[in-house]
Amino acid sequence: MVLVRLMFKADLENVTNVTVSDPGARWYFMIQCTQCGWEHDKEVFLVLNELHDIEGSRGTANLVMKCKQCKRNMTASYKDGSKKSYNADHSGAFAPLVTLELRGCELVKYIPRHEFSCQGATSEKAFEDVDLTDGDWCDYDDDANDSVGIYNIESR
Repeated sequence: MVLVRLMFKADLENVTNVTVSDPGARWYFMIQCTQCGWEHDKEVFLVLNELHDIEGSRGTANLVMKCKQCKRNMTASYKDGSKKSYNADHSGAFAPLVTLELRGCELVKYIPRHEFSCQGATSEKAFEDVDLTDGDWCDYDDDANDSVGIYNIESR
């Protein structure tokens, strides 16, 4: 068992509290088997509020799959209460977004395909459906008369 904190980094312009607010959102990753080293050729996803039975076990996990090469179980489980917001204080630095318990696999890459939300840093205006798929997002905060944005997204 390995606990992995997904670290997120972005440059924030006039926004704060960047988070994935939908508990049913799909979190996409590229993964690799720790037993044989095979890297899954397609992205996989887990949903924080969905549990699946682990074959041959009494346990459950948010992601359950078998390695196509060695046929071993690979699981990922969300650690309750570990999901965090990325705030303006974190801008330009890595900060934890979520913690996962991994068994039989490791995360190769995080793919931010789900919808984020954030709020204006001065106006506190809510911005929903923030799409970070392309690595950047920008909009305009009418309440503060400022441009807002999230740029230069990285994860590890």
